[in-house]
Amino acid sequence: HIKNCNKGLSFSIFEKVYYPRKIIDLHPDGSEFDKKYVFSTGGDYDKALGKTVPGIALYHQGMDITAVVSTGEHVWDLTVRGQLLNESWANYGVVWSPPNLDESVDIPYDQRGGLELFVNLEKVGHVVAPVANDDGTAITWEELPAVTLPKLDPAGNPIPGQKEGPSVMMFGCHYEQMEDGADVTPGFAHFHEASFDEMAIWTRKLVKNKSLDETLFFLGGYIKELESLSAEQFADMLSKVDMSDPDQAASAGAMAGTMLGNQKPEEEEEPEAAAAQPAAASATSSGASSGGGGDVGGAGQAAAVSEQSSKKLTWKEKKKIKQLKKADIFRGLLGLQGATEGSLPKHLDNRYDSIATAAGMLSCDRDNVESWKIVNEDFNAPSSADYIEELENYALSYIASANISFYDDTKYFTAATGEYMVHIPSPEMFMSMGKMTMERFRMRGHNYDVGAYRHPPELWKNARETWESPADKIVIPTEMFADIPECQNNPVTFMYAIYPCYGRFAPLRRNPVTISSQRFVIDSKIITVRFFTNNDTYSPSPKDSELCSNIPVDMKYSPVKVKLYHRSKETTRRKILHHEYEVKTTIETRRCIMWNPDLGIHGAWDAEGCTTVMSEQDSTTCECSKFGTYALAAEKIEQPEGKDDFTWLLVSRYVGFCLSLLSLLIFITILTVNKHLWEMFHIIRLNTGICYFLALLFHFISELNAIREDRHNNAAFASLILFFYLAGSYFQLMEAFAEFRAITAGIIGGKTACYIPIGWGAGFIGLGLTWFLYGADVGTDPNVFIGWENETKMPFLLMNYFALGSALLLSAVVIFNSSTPQTRKEDVIEDLQAQGQGLAITNFLFVMVWLFAYPAFIKFPGREMRDFYPVFSIFNAWMGLIILIFLGFSSKRVREVLICKKKKPKEEKYSVEDQDSSPIVPLEIPPAESPVSSRPTSANVDQEGEEGDLPGAVDTDSDDSSSDDDEDVVDSSDEDSDSEEENEEEEDDNEEDDDEENDDENEEENEEEEEEEQDEE
Repeated sequence: HIKNCNKGLSFSIFEKVYYPRKIIDLHPDGSEFDKKYVFSTGGDYDKALGKTVPGIALYHQGMDITAVVSTGEHVWDLTVRGQLLNESWANYGVVWSPPNLDESVDIPYDQRGGLELFVNLEKVGHVVAPVANDDGTAITWEELPAVTLPKLDPAGNPIPGQKEGPSVMMFGCHYEQMEDGADVTPGFAHFHEASFDEMAIWTRKLVKNKSLDETLFFLGGYIKELESLSAEQFADMLSKVDMSDPDQAASAGAMAGTMLGNQKPEEEEEPEAAAAQPAAASATSSGASSGGGGDVGGAGQAAAVSEQSSKKLTWKEKKKIKQLKKADIFRGLLGLQGATEGSLPKHLDNRYDSIATAAGMLSCDRDNVESWKIVNEDFNAPSSADYIEELENYALSYIASANISFYDDTKYFTAATGEYMVHIPSPEMFMSMGKMTMERFRMRGHNYDVGAYRHPPELWKNARETWESPADKIVIPTEMFADIPECQNNPVTFMYAIYPCYGRFAPLRRNPVTISSQRFVIDSKIITVRFFTNNDTYSPSPKDSELCSNIPVDMKYSPVKVKLYHRSKETTRRKILHHEYEVKTTIETRRCIMWNPDLGIHGAWDAEGCTTVMSEQDSTTCECSKFGTYALAAEKIEQPEGKDDFTWLLVSRYVGFCLSLLSLLIFITILTVNKHLWEMFHIIRLNTGICYFLALLFHFISELNAIREDRHNNAAFASLILFFYLAGSYFQLMEAFAEFRAITAGIIGGKTACYIPIGWGAGFIGLGLTWFLYGADVGTDPNVFIGWENETKMPFLLMNYFALGSALLLSAVVIFNSSTPQTRKEDVIEDLQAQGQGLAITNFLFVMVWLFAYPAFIKFPGREMRDFYPVFSIFNAWMGLIILIFLGFSSKRVREVLICKKKKPKEEKYSVEDQDSSPIVPLEIPPAESPVSSRPTSANVDQEGEEGDLPGAVDTDSDDSSSDDDEDVVDSSDEDSDSEEENEEEEDDNEEDDDEENDDENEEENEEEEEEEQDEE
């Protein structure tokens, strides 16, 4: 009871609290603030009721901090305003002693006793006199029972109305019995959300005078200066510790954990200071890790980053530097100076405390995970894997050095069995290691189940409660040296460790031969299993040591078995299921992997040596023929992401689509309604226009989210777009081939029925091939371009490039040979030249546009590429206008149709009126000199004269010059045969033109006669 504390009472507590904004926005004396108790033993009073509960209490109310001490006879209440420390640890110390109220005695006020309050060792309030009435008279209090536990009967049931034992200590709440002048139902109230630590009580008043300050006890072992101690300063302190002394090493480990837990955030450091720190780290850490295992730690890492001290650091570089400095400090705890062969177990037991401290660098804390990821980004620098390796080497080096013939039991050693087993639990890992004779090791069975999460149960309790899926299984083979008698007396050292958080920041370097996916994550805890033999304890020899150092059997038939539980609950991808219940996942496959330190400079993950035996919904079983560090790799499916559609890009593309569709509609209409254009070349162009019209139309509609987001709609429109684009390209190839044959071989017409099926058939072939090979991926591209994976697009792109490239090559041949065609029909040549030029330009533009499609839609992992999607999408949207201009208006026949131009009728050479009675003299042309043989085989010339004229007819009414001509005709046998051939060819061409013109005139005359008859009727 506090009234028995004649020498006074002192207590202190640490508190860390986050104050709400209203603490400064509202009036401090307002009724909005409730009491928030830090600590209480039930001490309370109500002045209006005149009741009090003996005990002590400390609580907040708004901006006030209040301490209460009640003896039952008197009550002291001390309230101080404004002592608020937000989001930082604050120490509150309370000192009470019976006061000396005799004013006749000359005593300083601070030595009269009463109630005093300290905040972080600073005295902030002092009251001597107890609570009194308003007139200053003493209050006679009604003392209520102290808050204690109820008395129990022999059966353990509470006895009503009876209590026993000391007062109850409550943190963050208070046992309320009265409030605001009224009795209330007793119960817990006034809860406080805060963190508390290091509550301490002294049964006397702590003295503070000129020669002695006992209030320092309030802080316990806390030293404020350590909070501002930099990593470099601590590393310098650590370098002066004799790590060969196990006691000093253990103390250094405990201090390292405290110091790093109190480190200030990186943001508080100035950039200049942060830049200057690496150089210091490189100097201090070299001493700290001089006895460590390997050259990758300590000074090496700090020196690597010290080169950045001369430039301004980014936030990433500062995080990297800070993480490396922390790692260097912990490496200082992992020195191997005391790892001497034959060490006694009692000298080694304290060595393992440093392992749990150093494991703090492997926590799941978000800042720690992010910092390690930044460090791991540099594939040529040491990473978190190197830190794990040093930690494990430290543990194995010390346990392997133990003398297991020691005769006394220790914390970890059992002399009766000669087994030295060490279990190190921590929130960041669980490590278990042992050293024993080969015989004791083989007594665990051919396959030793280490009992993860089960043995020892009390050490695994925290892991079972806090870790995800605590059910991993580890089985170690024990018969590796069964057939070698020389190794039967050699002790063995083994270790297994489970890291629940390491997989989140492990380096993702890989062996590209065995792990093909460039995107994978660690989808399990990471487990390490290590094993090796030691020298014979009683008669060691170098020969035996060398003989037993390598495992003599192929562990493929007696592998390490590890069952790893998945972190992700996703299933791996299976075959395509085209319905609404299709499995959605981001994981392609899961495979067992192990860390290979020999790959690259600092190691990488490798699937060689590990076999994935069975993968279930929540776990995967692995068998590995080597000891090492194992994990489960989940090879990720790259999530489809649509291209960025900026406003200017959307506007340009939509305008292009609209104009192209309108242009193609005009183009198709022109070629459809005019029978004069129904010849082979323009029929092919008509099919080209139809293909691109539908391709652009479906491409335009696919911009809708309803198409892009629905798998079935996406696949349907992607298939239509693929088909019509591909068919259009092959119709361009067919026209180019037809032009090529006309120019180079003089073959015109007659192949339309062949070209049309080839064009449409190529579209069907490309579509079918794509679905057959990559149907599971069709419809997954957010931009509705066939499929998301590169392989899915390749059949279309390859066929498209072949068609357009070949068409461009043939068009080039046509252009270069247009001056020397194999046909001599001038009007045909003019048409072919105009059509060839337009087709060549169109093919060139299409080739250029589709060249941008490859980098626009094909992904290049690991390489930064410019985004070609805007270029392709804009130009492709406007290609319909290109077709109208260069395949439509560039054609001579199309232009004639549009301007309704008709050929001028040919004047008749001989009219009826001009005939005379001159005798007709037939021409006698020698057979050998006949011009018929010089005509083209494709020409079909009517041998009869026009309108009844016979060959060789003479006009007798002509003038003298005409007579001369007639004489020349009569004497034509004397002319050069070449001139006759040219004349005959010109006559043939003219006759063909005349036939066409006569047909047109006859049709017009018939139409006019029909109209006249209709008018008369």
